[in-house]
Amino acid sequence: MKIIILLIKDFICKLIRRLYWLYRLMQAQKGSKLQIKFPVKVEGSGKLVFGNNCSIDKNTNFACGAGSKISFGNNCRIDSGVEIIAGKNADIHFGDNCWIMKNTIIRSGNSFSFGNNVVIATNCALFSRETNYEGILTVGNGTHIGDYTIMDISDNLTVADEVAIGPNCTIYTHDHNYTHKEKAAWQGGVEPKPVVVEKGAWVGANVSLLPGTKIGEKSVVAINAVVIKDVENNCIYGGIPAKMIKKLFNY
Repeated sequence: MKIIILLIKDFICKLIRRLYWLYRLMQAQKGSKLQIKFPVKVEGSGKLVFGNNCSIDKNTNFACGAGSKISFGNNCRIDSGVEIIAGKNADIHFGDNCWIMKNTIIRSGNSFSFGNNVVIATNCALFSRETNYEGILTVGNGTHIGDYTIMDISDNLTVADEVAIGPNCTIYTHDHNYTHKEKAAWQGGVEPKPVVVEKGAWVGANVSLLPGTKIGEKSVVAINAVVIKDVENNCIYGGIPAKMIKKLFNY
């Protein structure tokens, strides 16, 4: 009998939660022709906005903290398993024609801005890796982010227009002071530094960009490289650590 009562209580709790999600979704600002496959989780008291012709697949999760906003332009697609969380007073904005693929996680405690025609592939993770450190993420128009890419937003990360970031890349905007004799190497003080990827650059698969680096305009970083210093414009870099292989243009 106790098991039956527990099952009934569990069913009622789940039903109430789903009704709450539906209520929050009804409160969202929605454009025309919004397509939704349930269940869709919507938590928090912040604002949720969808433009025209957007589609939301099942098992997606939106959470808007107090004073926060998550907004999508027209013709955006959010695949199943996507999690988008805006903390208190945070803002996450997507332009038109953006596509967020399966199981990607985006969490912001500050401001995240994505331009038009941005593609974020499957299983990406875009959020700060350090408590109490929240940078600004800016992604330009036409940029593609490959599968399983990790973007640490402990400090500011700027990715310009028409950038390609290959799969399994890691971009870190913080390090630790690992010179303390009394502390473990990873437990020293946080040292945040911004990262910039300029217009038209191509970051190949499995590349790591370390804190404080900049990838120059239209440059290519070869597969498996580790970038510890700035990459010049219009060049190919490769290796560990990454070094210039050649100039792409003579101007």
